[in-house]
Formats: sequence, structure tokens, C-alpha cells
Amino acid sequence: MAIARNFSGFLAISAVTLFLVGFFLFGSGFNRQFSYKSLLFSKPVITDDADISDTSSAANGSGGVTFNPLDDASRQPLSIAVVETTGYHDEVVAAFVHSFGSQKNSILSLFQHNQRYGIEKIMQTFKLPKPVPASQPPALLLADDANTLDVLVLTTCEYDRIKLASQLEALLKEGKTHLLCVVHHADHWANEDHQNFIGPWVEKGLVDFVTLSQHTATFLRETGMNAWKSKPPIRPFAPVFPVNLPKLPKAVDADKGELGFGLQGLYESTRRNYETIFSHLQKFIDSRSSERDEAINSNVTLHLLGQGIHPEVPSGLISHVSFDESLDYDEYYSILSRTFALLPAFASDQYLDRKASSTVPAGLIGGTPLVATKEILAAYSYLPEDAVYLQKTDETEFDVVGRVLKDVGKHRIEKMQTVRNKCAELVESNARLVEGWIKEIVAEGHTGH
Repeated sequence: MAIARNFSGFLAISAVTLFLVGFFLFGSGFNRQFSYKSLLFSKPVITDDADISDTSSAANGSGGVTFNPLDDASRQPLSIAVVETTGYHDEVVAAFVHSFGSQKNSILSLFQHNQRYGIEKIMQTFKLPKPVPASQPPALLLADDANTLDVLVLTTCEYDRIKLASQLEALLKEGKTHLLCVVHHADHWANEDHQNFIGPWVEKGLVDFVTLSQHTATFLRETGMNAWKSKPPIRPFAPVFPVNLPKLPKAVDADKGELGFGLQGLYESTRRNYETIFSHLQKFIDSRSSERDEAINSNVTLHLLGQGIHPEVPSGLISHVSFDESLDYDEYYSILSRTFALLPAFASDQYLDRKASSTVPAGLIGGTPLVATKEILAAYSYLPEDAVYLQKTDETEFDVVGRVLKDVGKHRIEKMQTVRNKCAELVESNARLVEGWIKEIVAEGHTGH
């Protein structure tokens, strides 16, 4: 009997060995996919948003292909809710509405404290399988039945979790809803209160964290969650969505009319160093003294797109600075799309460390090339290098603006078109990215389905 068992074991080992040899020799293409996906879905994980857009097949625990619940029309549709309780972060909400609303065989609900500046008009233009639902007050979340919600996206998780404490407690008790916790302040998650809230969700495997850039994901893992015993997956996401932009001018008209470049965001010195910006702008204007430069200078305008108390503009620059404030998003993106470059003008290195700037996705959405350093490209890894004007180590942002203006107008138009193309590609990849998240969540049994 022992001999028989040994012989059977030898046959089994031989069969497995032959299978593996054949698999590696003849199935190398599939093996690369399998190995990559196995690494991708290990926990804890920080996934690279640029890589995980390919979700055509995902490996399950047994090495097969995960069943896609979004392709099965006979299956009960997945219930997905996107929530924002602070009345801010309209663009982040819109990005998640588009990506989750792109999923087949799903029902999307939207809960917002406030829809500002006509963001609902932007979302109504989305070409999705179903129209974007009307927004409801966040207090109505779970007004029907807690058992029916499969995925809950908290788009400002640090605050949503406080304002929806009772609803989240009910969902945790049921244990049938998967939480996607969108982080805006990666350093806040070292706070004990946040840890106490999220701990039970982590223990049950019912939460993933989502960050709005790669660098904030890294900071969250290494600093915000440094003391955590268990760490959930962290998934970077590029908060972009499609908008209807005006047609670009023809190349021959590129130097005619206004030559605008932009700076967007709240008019706050903590966010932008306006004194330095205006100083550089003045030097830029003064240094351009050739006949062609002087003709172009009269058309150069810095657009400050935002709201708040105006920073003081030096008298010599008043004709070169435009405050475009409190605009509806339609007009905001329209103005942005006509600027040939967008300045980041980060007031703090934290935007390369623990915070995600809204300027980077705004430039993509508006089709405006960002003036970007290598450090910015590394931090915001979803931003393609060919969609920016790369700032060299010995250049200021205004040096780059001057270099761009010296080039022929045709090249500026081509660069702006490149940005539009890259944003469209990123919007499509976001939908595939979210599809991959849903496949994994359902495959792990982390929903009521």
C-alpha cells in the first residue's frame, strides 16, 4: 500500500512538472498576464494607475479568469452609490460618476450635499449606458434598504465618514457593502479617530483606499498607515472626465488675438505664491523688447481662474492679468481650453508629497498643457510627458512660457490637441480600471451578490 501511494505521488509530481514546463515554454504570454495580475491583487498593494487600465482579464485565486458580473445581464445589477457630503470636490465626484456610470449591468445613485457651478450640466453630457441620476441629499443614503448597496464611494472620505456615521455603522453590521474611501489628506490617516473608524472595515476586507495621485498613495502607505496593523489596498485614480470644449483655432491664427496662459485655484496665498508669480510676470514682460516680442506682449494675459479675495496686482501688470472668478464649469473649461499653458505654481512641496493638486487634472480636462518639472511628472504618474511643457532644472515657469511663445503657433496648437487626446484616453482607461476593481470585489465575495 505504501509503495502504491509513493508511485502515485511520483506520477502526480511528474504530471505537474510536465505541465509547468509546457506552460512556461508555450504559454509565456498568458503567464506574464497571470503573474502581473497575481502581483496586482496581492494585499496590501499600491497599484499603478498607468498599468492597471488593462483589465481585460483578471486572475482569481485559482489562477483562472475572474467572472465579470458586469457582462451577465441575467444577474441582478450591482448597486453603486457615489457620495460627497461637504459640498466641494465637484470635479472628483464627476470623475467617479463617469467611471462608475460607464459600467454595464449596474445601477448608480448619486448623493451630494451641493452641486456647484453647474457641475450637473457637465455630468448630463456624459455618454453613459444610463443617464446620470439626479443628486439626492446624503442623508437619504440607505433610505430604502441597506441590503441592496454593493459599492459605496465616499469621495471625501475623511469627512463623509463623520457625517454618515450612522449609515456606515448599519452597512458594516450587514457586511454586504464594499467601501471605496477616497483620500484627500494622506497625512490625516495617522489620526487615531480615523483608524478607529476604518479598522473594522479593514478587518472584514470591506474597504479599499483610493488616492488622486501616485505620490499621495505612497505617502498614505508609508506615513499615514505606518502604524496600522493591517493595511487595505490603495488604488491611485486620475480624477478626469470628458467635457465639450470649443474647437482649437487654426495654426495660422495661433498668434492672433489673446495669448493667454492660466493659473487656477482659490485665490489664497497658502495655495499659490502670487507675489513671486507677479514678480516673474513683470520680469518676463520687461525682458521681451524685440519688435515681435512687443507686439506679442500686448496680447499676453495671465488668467487667474478661481474665487476668493483678489491678490494685489502691480499697476504695470493690470492689463496683463484677468480674474476669471466663480465661473460655471462650462465657461471655466472653455476659458482654460483657450490658454496655451497652465502654471502649477505650487505654494508648497506638499503637492509633491501628501496632497494632490487640482491643477494637474484641470489642465487635462481643459486641454491645456501644464508647465511641469520632472518631479511633477513623477508625482502625478498619470500625466504623460508629451502632454506637458517640461521645465528644465535651470528654468522658471515663466522661462518656459517665454520659450513656448518664441516657437511657432502651429506647435502650440498641436500640443493642445495632444493634451485633449491624452485626456480622452485616460477617461477610457479609468472606466476599464474601475471595471477591474468591481471584478475583484465581487470575486472576493465582498458584496451582497
